[in-house]
Amino acid sequence: MNLDIYINFRGNCEEAFRFYEQHLGARVSSMQRHNELPFPGNTPPEWGPKVLHARLELGGMVVMGADVPNAEPMRSAYLSLRVDSDA
Repeated sequence: MNLDIYINFRGNCEEAFRFYEQHLGARVSSMQRHNELPFPGNTPPEWGPKVLHARLELGGMVVMGADVPNAEPMRSAYLSLRVDSDA
């Protein structure tokens, strides 16, 4: 069982993740942008280069993040419990 952290940012997810990578020894393992989706949906064009989903590994744990237009500081962090099976 693993407890992961998911953080929403207001447009600076990549900057934050690169900071964690440089200063905390984390490793960004994936980063997908809004404009990389085959069907962009309702995403405003200016949000195209922003992060849709990013993942980094830090000290044996996973931190995930995304750029979300209406993210609120201190109200945009979520915990995700990963389990190995339904049991």
